[in-house]
Amino acid sequence: MGSTEQANKELVRQLIDTWNRGDLEGMTRFWAPDMVHHGRDGQQVPAAETAAEMGRFMQAFPDLRFTVHGMVAEGEMVATRLGVEATHKGEYLGLPPTGRTVRCPLLGQLRVVDGKVVEHWGVADGLYLLEQLGPPPDVAGGLTMTQDDTTTPDESSGAPSRKSAYEETVREFRKAVLFTRDFSAVRKVLTPDFVDHFAPPWDPPGREGVAHRFGQAADALTTRRVEVLTSVCEGDVLAQAILLHFEHTGEFMGLPPTGRTFAIGGSNTFRFRAGRIAEHWGVFDVAKIPDLLAPAPGREGGWASMWRPGAPR
Repeated sequence: MGSTEQANKELVRQLIDTWNRGDLEGMTRFWAPDMVHHGRDGQQVPAAETAAEMGRFMQAFPDLRFTVHGMVAEGEMVATRLGVEATHKGEYLGLPPTGRTVRCPLLGQLRVVDGKVVEHWGVADGLYLLEQLGPPPDVAGGLTMTQDDTTTPDESSGAPSRKSAYEETVREFRKAVLFTRDFSAVRKVLTPDFVDHFAPPWDPPGREGVAHRFGQAADALTTRRVEVLTSVCEGDVLAQAILLHFEHTGEFMGLPPTGRTFAIGGSNTFRFRAGRIAEHWGVFDVAKIPDLLAPAPGREGGWASMWRPGAPR
């Protein structure tokens, strides 16, 4: 790792420290004036709107604190794996303060140019956070992937040969579990002691849990396209921001199939050992889906729709 990557990592650490102090104005000084946040459903959100949204979140969770669990850098890109902890002290998505302490993971990627953040991709486990604030919705159905239009960004920086090999392994993994359902192939790309840190607690551990999770998936959401928006490699870690394009083809969260197409963001981080995936962290913006499937889709977040009178639970 060169001096540029080290400097970019240090800048991101300083940004996170500033956020932990509750200094929103100070945090925005790390941004370029034309900084763009790539939103949860593919929208490009300008800096001023991003700051306003962050301010609203900080009002609801004033003691918000981030813990850095992992960070990798390649060229202009820095990928982070964070833990978030905060107390719900203000209104959030129409929910009055509960006083509950909530925790959720957050995966993000930032592009740094000349000492300023110019682009950001980030996904928190919003559904898990919202479940901690109130009764979760019943989730019916699952995810079925039917067409792989994955694209990969330029790999001119870093170590292309290692990075390309890691990316190819991830493509093989996605193909096996999401397209062909060839779970024997999963064993070829996952280590025997594979750990999925974000697997649901009711799944079996390790590789068996992967087969169980995807083998039980129904046809509620059919994926039409998967975009790899960023791909960052350092050492034995590959981090990707992705955008999933779905068609609503079956009942999901109590909503009957609409045939509507939509997109949600996600982030994956993989750790490799001897060419195979040994660990995985992943977050997808599932909480946004009900709003996107509502008769008049909104931008607040899925929980807002779920809590409206008469909304499906």
